[in-house]
Formats: sequence, C-alpha cells, structure tokens
Amino acid sequence: MNVRTALILAAAILLVSFAVRSLDVEPETARRIQGVIVGLTLTIFANAIPKKLPPLSGRKDPARAQAYQRFAGWTFALAGIGHALAWSLLPIEQANTAAMLVVGGGLVLVVATCIVAAARAQTPAR
Repeated sequence: MNVRTALILAAAILLVSFAVRSLDVEPETARRIQGVIVGLTLTIFANAIPKKLPPLSGRKDPARAQAYQRFAGWTFALAGIGHALAWSLLPIEQANTAAMLVVGGGLVLVVATCIVAAARAQTPAR
C-alpha cells in the first residue's frame, strides 16, 4: 500500500465519521459502522502484505518466505472480513467479542505458523 492509498483510506474514514456525527445516527448504529470500518481497514492492509515484499534474494528459501507472507495476508484479510461481518450481523452485545475472537484467532494462527517455520529452519537436515 502506498502513501496515496493510505491517505485516501484515512480521508474516507474521517468522512464516514463526520457523516455519522452530522446525521445524528443512533449510538448502536455508530458502533456497528465503526466496527465494520475497522474490519475493512484490516482487510485492505492485509491485502497489501504479500504485495510489498522485501527483497527475497538474500533469503535462504525465498519461495517459502513469500508463501508465509501470502498466508499472513490471506489470514488477516479473512479476519478483517470476519470482523466486519460480526459487527454487521451479530447482536451488538456479541459483536465485539466475536470480532476480537476472529482477529485474535487469525493472529495466533499466523504467529504459530511463523514459530513452526522458524523451528523447522533451525532443525538440521537428515
């Protein structure tokens, strides 16, 4: 993601926030909109993870490094969609918990995958 895209995203978030305040939206609806925006923002940033690859030529296994970055990108993109869906569809009392479980689960999955990959890289070949 480049600076221009990030600025456009930030402007869109501010515009929606201003519209919610100006239109005197109910507090529950405002919370839902905020949750959906956070989820969609996570999805947009996650989509950029595999596209902004650092130089892979110096790595031991560049294909594997790229595969992990793609995995992280997909995992966080799906977690962001899950976050947005939770805030869109679930009762307001359950939305935050469900959204955090989805994003937290994605984070745990990515971290666990990285730990396993690092452990495999340290193990000598037979």
